[in-house]
Amino acid sequence: MWNPWHTLKSRGDVRVHWVRPHPLIPAATDGVERIWIDPRANQIERRCLLAHELIHLELSHRGCQPSAVERLVRAEAAHRLVTTDVLVAHLPWARSSFELAEELSVTELVLKDRLATLTPSEHLYISTLEHQTP
Repeated sequence: MWNPWHTLKSRGDVRVHWVRPHPLIPAATDGVERIWIDPRANQIERRCLLAHELIHLELSHRGCQPSAVERLVRAEAAHRLVTTDVLVAHLPWARSSFELAEELSVTELVLKDRLATLTPSEHLYISTLEHQTP
């Protein structure tokens, strides 16, 4: 499973500033070397926010992005944070989206993004497993 903290460490040029960048935005990046994350975020939120902002950095995004770009970044973060194998391993045992998100160490929003962007082959794979589960 992708670990955004390891990616951050490997990118020695990137610094995280524990300051909320804007009253309505919990995280942001300058697209070059800085990421701002709300210090009030919990551990899981920090992991997800960092993943999202690292992807913006990879794509050299500066400032606010159009909704379509944000959706793509959210989808990419969700796919990196929740691989198909990890999702499939935890899906049968979760009794709620909250419980599943917590088991996967992601926010419910990231889980929602991941489920909304399942590929057709992932849908088929999960469907097949659901029919095999006693």
